[in-house]
Amino acid sequence: QYLVKEFDLWALGITIVIGGQYFGWNAGLSSGFGSLAIATCLMGSAYVGLILSVSEISSALPFAGGAYGLARCSVGFYPGFLVGCFEAIEYIIYVSASAVSLSKMICD
Repeated sequence: QYLVKEFDLWALGITIVIGGQYFGWNAGLSSGFGSLAIATCLMGSAYVGLILSVSEISSALPFAGGAYGLARCSVGFYPGFLVGCFEAIEYIIYVSASAVSLSKMICD
């Protein structure tokens, strides 16, 4: 039985970052530098808006919980539970898809 060690988690994280950066920059630069710069500015401003909104709402909550905590307080216990489950599934699928795509890129 193989036990996961710190190095394995580190290597998986590096794999995800390298794979995401590689695919993102290539797709963006294939459409032109100007459009990539505009898209980067638009997404950067959207991300700043998201950060400001979440920080404003999170300061009103008496506990930490991320999207699950916000959904639980906003729409109720069961929808919040579903949000938490879907968030966990999202993380699992993202890591596996990133590892598969990077391994295909390296092996092909």
